[in-house]
Amino acid sequence: MPVLHSATFWIPGTPQGQGRPQITTRIRYWCRDAFTGEKRLESKLLEHPIVRPNPKTSVEAKRVRKIARDAMARLGVSRIEGPAFLGVTAVFVAPPSWSRAKREASIWHTDTPDATNILKLVEDAGNRQQRRGEWARALEEELAGVLWDDDQQAAVVCARKVYGRQEGELVTVAELDPRSLELRPADCQGVSWPVTDQVRAVLVGGEEQMGLEATA
Repeated sequence: MPVLHSATFWIPGTPQGQGRPQITTRIRYWCRDAFTGEKRLESKLLEHPIVRPNPKTSVEAKRVRKIARDAMARLGVSRIEGPAFLGVTAVFVAPPSWSRAKREASIWHTDTPDATNILKLVEDAGNRQQRRGEWARALEEELAGVLWDDDQQAAVVCARKVYGRQEGELVTVAELDPRSLELRPADCQGVSWPVTDQVRAVLVGGEEQMGLEATA
């Protein structure tokens, strides 16, 4: 049976979902005056609308990408080239207005953001960044995918939202055996994706004991 690579790491901060893209018919850009040489901001009305990524999503995806890249390097796991498993446990802190009884009785987070949107942001952050031109080729190391080359490789994905003592996301990425439908527990927490000791440690605030670096 082939040896499959896997990695689990912690992303601190409030979990965010993939924001809706923005549609605009006007763009702004900097140009230089041909006579004075001064830069000025110009705007242009487009013939057809264009779609732009959500600004907040772009900032968060960049942060997640850096944490994921550092974690994969620290764990000595290279980006996956074949089919992959992705599991995300999003941990939220219960509102301070809740009573102690309600806090203790609440496990599952049922408010926004949607679990699918949280998962999508992590998927996209792990992709190869799309760049063009000479300046982009000079950043070849930055262009390399972090978790994989493209999130189309994620053949099995799971997401869940829970309440815990510290906000963040526990991410598990694993290589799948391309010749088998079986998911080995050691590689991707099993086909049912149970609550492992790592997840329990996050819920009770023991992420330091897990050896997961929680650096923003």
